[in-house]
Amino acid sequence: IGRALEAKPLVTLGVLSYAIYLVHFPLLNLIMPALRPATTALPPDLAAGATLAAVFTASLLSAAILHRLVEKPAHRAIRFYASRLARRPGEERAASAAD
Repeated sequence: IGRALEAKPLVTLGVLSYAIYLVHFPLLNLIMPALRPATTALPPDLAAGATLAAVFTASLLSAAILHRLVEKPAHRAIRFYASRLARRPGEERAASAAD
């Protein structure tokens, strides 16, 4: 089971999972009214499938964009500032004493 969970698509889905969580419900609320059976010429079952496919696709794309433009830079900034804060106090004193 470990090997199956290490598959690249599942790892990518795991990386994007928080972003998917954030975007799926607002997208569902935006897409649902446009694909209601009364407003489309599709049969109700096909309209439900189209809604599901549209929300799934839009969620994945939006999550990938959100991850790339917001999450990655935020993680880099956190690591940068955390590494600066984690310096030992003696290092700073030695550097300032040398000046």
